[in-house]
Amino acid sequence: MAATEHTVDANTAGSGGPSRRDAAFAVAPARSTAQRRADVLAMLEGEEHVWIATGGQRVHLIPLACAWDGRRLVMATNSNNRTVRNLYIQPRTRIALGTPKDVVLMDGDTEVLTPADITDEDSAILAALPLDPTRASGRVCLSFVPDRILTWRDRGEIADRLVMDCGKWLG
Repeated sequence: MAATEHTVDANTAGSGGPSRRDAAFAVAPARSTAQRRADVLAMLEGEEHVWIATGGQRVHLIPLACAWDGRRLVMATNSNNRTVRNLYIQPRTRIALGTPKDVVLMDGDTEVLTPADITDEDSAILAALPLDPTRASGRVCLSFVPDRILTWRDRGEIADRLVMDCGKWLG
């Protein structure tokens, strides 16, 4: 018999259990909206980097270090990069964090703060970042406030993935 005529799944050979493929398509019980909200907040508290997508002249996506203050994400970057140029044209932003199996997408506006615009409240949170615009020239602060948040872990949560809408938490 040729090798292509008969194959054995190494994950289930002799076990009678599900294959890795079966497990990949299994749907876990959906979390409640309240649990997904709590999970998003916990992720934001512990996250050190996010992906930020901007429009403006040309769509641009980059990772940036971040800090969450309970209301907004704060990031810092070079004042002349494409992200900043795009934000001056169009402040609408999408931020992504998590993994493909634990997705969080946040939409909102991002404000560009020059060192002259930075308040004492901003300075406290910026100290948590590796690139503090108050300590280096040519840097700006990005302040992102989400108004829409989507989150899901698998297909079972996609239908109810919205956990924040118009700046208000659901559930």
